Amino acid sequence: MSESRPTYCFDTCSFIGLHRNYPRHVFSSLWDGCEKLIEAGRLFAPREVLRELEKKDDEILAWAKNFPLIFIEPDAQQLQLVKDILAKHAGLIDPNKYIPDADPFVIALALSRRQGLFPSDCQVVTEEKLAGPGGLKIPNVCAAYNVPCIRLVNVFELEGWVF
Repeated sequence: MSESRPTYCFDTCSFIGLHRNYPRHVFSSLWDGCEKLIEAGRLFAPREVLRELEKKDDEILAWAKNFPLIFIEPDAQQLQLVKDILAKHAGLIDPNKYIPDADPFVIALALSRRQGLFPSDCQVVTEEKLAGPGGLKIPNVCAAYNVPCIRLVNVFELEGWVF
């Protein structure tokens, strides 16, 4: 029996952090590893993450556009999960944002991958930290739904990447 490998649902800030903190010209093997995860279907994000990346036309957006299949359109189950997330955690999004906020879609996509006929070990990847009293961030909502929430560097550790 083969061991199940984790999958990673990326938040916008993790793509931005990858670009800012690990430039491809210095960390080419890291970027190659991320692309292998993409090819294996183990790294993905909701479509709304791409929409957030499109706010700034830069290198990470150009790179992301080379991998359009990682940006998943929400299905009916995910839309219902987003509705549930926002009903229970309305403070997760900024209602004044022009572009839809990706945060509830990131959590919903990961949650949908953890449920169903063939559940996976899907983890949310975000650079956000738990918010203190009265605050609400992705890690807080992930904890409420028992979805593991890790940072980019934890992906490198889980994959056994050494640089």
